[in-house]
Amino acid sequence: QLTISVDAAAFAQQVTVQLIDGTGKIAYTQQSINENGIILRPIASLPKGLYVLIVTDGKVTKNAKVVIH
Repeated sequence: QLTISVDAAAFAQQVTVQLIDGTGKIAYTQQSINENGIILRPIASLPKGLYVLIVTDGKVTKNAKVVIH
């Protein structure tokens, strides 16, 4: 599992989380309620590699790089 901490004040309560793989394909997507942290599961089935994490509420979008070992 992967836990993401986000600034609750920066986003609306409902957010969409995506992991984009190296080819630009959406490898994972989840709609979550923005509380003390967003837990992504199951990610164990994802291949190892570099992903771009995108968290958005439709107005605010944040990106980060994630490496899955």
